Amino acid sequence: MSGKQSGPGPRKRHRARNVEPKHHDTYASEAKPAGAQVCDTCGLVQVAGRWSRAEPPVDAVRGALCPACQRTRDRHPAGTIRVPARLLAPRDEIVRLIRHTEQAEAETHPLERIMAIDDDGDGILVTTTGLHLARRIADQLARRLHAKPSLHYGEENEVRVAWEG
Repeated sequence: MSGKQSGPGPRKRHRARNVEPKHHDTYASEAKPAGAQVCDTCGLVQVAGRWSRAEPPVDAVRGALCPACQRTRDRHPAGTIRVPARLLAPRDEIVRLIRHTEQAEAETHPLERIMAIDDDGDGILVTTTGLHLARRIADQLARRLHAKPSLHYGEENEVRVAWEG
């Protein structure tokens, strides 16, 4: 018998590296504030860096703006969904599906909201404050419309959803 080992060679050790995130979100706070904050626009409460629909503590700081309200104010959506008119029959039913999806998402993710649903000339344009809501709406519409959307991710933590054809 020879002195060689059979099987895979020695394992390589992985070194920890500082990896930059793929996408930068200008609306995500860098550091968690020390106390509780309350959004003046929607009333969400931030405690230990997490926004929720909780009752604000007595010592909560007023005058804050949550990331969803800030995106809405700046008119800078994280999600954009363009649904062509040919897929909008009946339009009211599609809008109800979109609103229902928003309500279901808001229960667990209060920062995920619809900013606007606008007529686009050739369909509707839905803008959202978060990526997850945009993807969830796209998934629901894909099931309802029996059409596959294309998703395009941008540099600043954003997604654009469209249907081809």
